[in-house]
Amino acid sequence: MKNRAPDVASIRKVLAYDPETGIFTWLVPRRGPNNKTAIAGSVGKRGYRYIFVAGALRLASRLAWAMTYGTWPDKEMDHINGVRDDDRLSNLSHASRQENCRNTGKRSDNTSGMKGAYFHSRNERWTACVGVDNKTVSLGYFNTREEAAKAYREETKRLYGEFYREVPNDGST
Repeated sequence: MKNRAPDVASIRKVLAYDPETGIFTWLVPRRGPNNKTAIAGSVGKRGYRYIFVAGALRLASRLAWAMTYGTWPDKEMDHINGVRDDDRLSNLSHASRQENCRNTGKRSDNTSGMKGAYFHSRNERWTACVGVDNKTVSLGYFNTREEAAKAYREETKRLYGEFYREVPNDGST
């Protein structure tokens, strides 16, 4: 049996949300160090804020949507600026799983240092590929990793629209 989302009105009785700051605070006294005015929840290992409310641990981004619009989101919540605990309403976008995956950073196993650029050892050249509608499309072969990464950035910017996010290509995420 699928978990039913709790009634938003009942959550509004115990939790306040400021859409300008993205901060949740308790409206009722809590046990332990969390007093009535404390910021609710904590940031988990993956960088998202979680709040234990209505008997379950809930993503703050989904709570923000529900408390603002009165209904639970039927899709995922995307953090537009990529900061996973920035739950300001202006930073949240209602997105399908595919759309939400479009603006991820470089993978942890990336060895080129540049998102979208991969060395093709058989051809001894760089290549770039982009995911489109659950398919991988090759963008061709290039002499340098910078050329491959540029082709990837240009194509994903065109294809992904509002879900495109620039990723620094200097070895950082």
